[in-house]
Amino acid sequence: MIVELKAAPHDETSASDEIRLRGSLHRSAPTERRRETRYATNDPVTIRLLEAGAGLPVVGTVLDVSRNGLRVESEAPLGKGLRLEITLPDRTLVFGESRYCRRVSARYHIGIAIEDVYCVQSSAGSHLQDDHVRLYAAGAGLTALEAIQVKNHLITCASCRERLASVETRESVPALRSSQ
Repeated sequence: MIVELKAAPHDETSASDEIRLRGSLHRSAPTERRRETRYATNDPVTIRLLEAGAGLPVVGTVLDVSRNGLRVESEAPLGKGLRLEITLPDRTLVFGESRYCRRVSARYHIGIAIEDVYCVQSSAGSHLQDDHVRLYAAGAGLTALEAIQVKNHLITCASCRERLASVETRESVPALRSSQ
């Protein structure tokens, strides 16, 4: 991602300063400004616009998910502010609103704010499976739906939060020992 800095109206920054700043920002790692961490996924989805006369569904892939959002890659662009219905392969429906659409090479990345999630099978009342806790701690291996369900469950279940903390601690200890 290239971040461009524009001089404030009363700032005396020259065009060469702006180019120099832009170049140095491009080389440094971007600062994460998201409120929630993103979980990488690779799930096929179908996106349907909930507007009148919306046309054909759009096919895409969920690249990552947080508790409140999805980033989907698609061959077709979608405008900002559209109400969407996203269907995951396991018949889960996610309703949301498009927040942005950016061209990345020959495809588009669409940011979607989640409003509601409807699952065919609910995991309410049960604890997380051990393999889901391990995969969540590792940051890979769960589907978009599983990641959403794990994040939502961790909000209300202290026992599963403790299990996750235990797994994260166990997996970080060998890394600490090898660095000493």
